[in-house]
Amino acid sequence: MANIIQRVGKTFFFLTLSYFVLGFVLLLTINKGDAVLFLNQLHNPCSDIFFKYFTHLGSGQLAAILFFIFLFFAPLRKTFVVGTSFALMGILIQFLKKIIFPQAGRPHDLFWMEMDKMNLVEGVVVRTDFSFPSGHTAAGYIIALVLVWSLQKKAHWAIIFFAIATTVGISRIYLFQHFFIDTYFGTLLSFVIGYSVIWYFEQAKWAQKDWTHHSMIQLLRSKKR
Repeated sequence: MANIIQRVGKTFFFLTLSYFVLGFVLLLTINKGDAVLFLNQLHNPCSDIFFKYFTHLGSGQLAAILFFIFLFFAPLRKTFVVGTSFALMGILIQFLKKIIFPQAGRPHDLFWMEMDKMNLVEGVVVRTDFSFPSGHTAAGYIIALVLVWSLQKKAHWAIIFFAIATTVGISRIYLFQHFFIDTYFGTLLSFVIGYSVIWYFEQAKWAQKDWTHHSMIQLLRSKKR
């Protein structure tokens, strides 16, 4: 595990660890809807526009675009990590949402009698079901993780991508889509999946073969010669 932490970068790992510790303390000390109410009081036109679009950095569409960029332009060993991480994350999140916790309500269900008092963002559909865990937050974190891993030992990128992933989680609460517990466990699941996948491919002998160090385009070009 120590080797994987080193490969991804200590900065990103310890930022994530700090988030888990502080987040766990929050889960123990605040009520379920407190974070939603706190951020709801901070609404203003600039923040509404910012979070409305920033939240898409945790979308499945962005994950798919990144996968195809890696597929054609990055070494295949990195593509395997990205593709496997994204796929496992997506499958697990949907399994938990739809099968294990289908009754998990969103903030709308908790505050339905006070919705007329809530500050909602125009153009954002407030969803009412499949709240746990947060898919956008999970995707935002795992995207950040694989990007930091692919840019190994670049501390400034670790800080930037961690900040982006964390802000995606905040956006889900701000937009009245999730509770803090949803975003916390979305991050936790992606952390476990991402580091596990990286560990597997880092030690798998077949994933270290020469052809895995070439991109798909390079392999296709070499076959044409």
